[in-house]
Amino acid sequence: MSVNVANVANWFTLARDMERPDYEFGIAVEVATESIRVCHPSLDVTLQRPDEVSFDCRGKTLESIVYMLFTALDNALEHCGFNDHAPTLSLETSLKDSWLELRLVNSCAPIVSVEEENERLDELRERLENGDEAQGLATIEGGSGYAKIIRILRHDLLTRHAPDVWLSQRDGICSHDRNGCEGDGEMTALIIEDDELKTERLKSFLGQELPDHQIEVARSYKSGLRALVANTPALVILDMTLPTFDIAPGSDGGRPLNLGGRELLRQMKRRSLAYPTVVVTGFDAFGSEPQDVTLAQLDGELEAEFGDFYIGSVYFNATSDDWRDQLRLLVEADPRIS
Repeated sequence: MSVNVANVANWFTLARDMERPDYEFGIAVEVATESIRVCHPSLDVTLQRPDEVSFDCRGKTLESIVYMLFTALDNALEHCGFNDHAPTLSLETSLKDSWLELRLVNSCAPIVSVEEENERLDELRERLENGDEAQGLATIEGGSGYAKIIRILRHDLLTRHAPDVWLSQRDGICSHDRNGCEGDGEMTALIIEDDELKTERLKSFLGQELPDHQIEVARSYKSGLRALVANTPALVILDMTLPTFDIAPGSDGGRPLNLGGRELLRQMKRRSLAYPTVVVTGFDAFGSEPQDVTLAQLDGELEAEFGDFYIGSVYFNATSDDWRDQLRLLVEADPRIS
């Protein structure tokens, strides 16, 4: 591996138009890690790769892949809150259905606020969604490296990919410690819903039916995805129509996603997050003619695509309690929910 890394490092001195051989992804990881060590000589930087997933990349992508990895690692070091030592770093890689997921895990000092960093990420996503150029944002955003990675994808690799990037505190890991710690094991139920009245009704229902569960709420597609990755809920109650981002003063939540709940189910399947999930929606049809689909039709499609963890749908009507009875039957029938 050391010989290969040395050879790859020499490639950067060659002419840009020279054809490079394809390379194994681990080479890019090693080059980025070695570059980090050079930039932070006073820190003993070690990057663990517990899975060592192996796949080949096209030679011309090398600089861009290395730069993206370097950006993520550099931000982890710069913003972990430690001054006298490097954080514990681990790069987890999974390749599934042609999707590459990279999860960089690092310890943080207690002064680091995951919530504040994610709010900054949401603001960046919304600005990019509304047309701000990643090229300009990359020079001012500071902190996540998100805009820099978008710039590399769009301007260097000439793709339109928009990766999901978020920060979370992993269960069982203390953000202020370099070692793991035991979680409290409390069971949770996750509501992904942007309507305030409906959320309160659902919280009331869960408080009665699952009194031992802590209730978490996410109010958009993006915050819902973060919550799904960061937690292990015993039950997910999912709205079908969601804003892209959380709605806040001065922010309309970005582009509304008519079938955002379905996309979250796809993300769950892709990431093997098989949490029992019920769709609770106030709409009985979705889309516009002639491509519209009824709730009954959608329920059948979701059952066929996500049957391992999708347990049904409920039509929510604020003027009736029928939805409570239907939801109760679904919850009681699934042995995984306790």
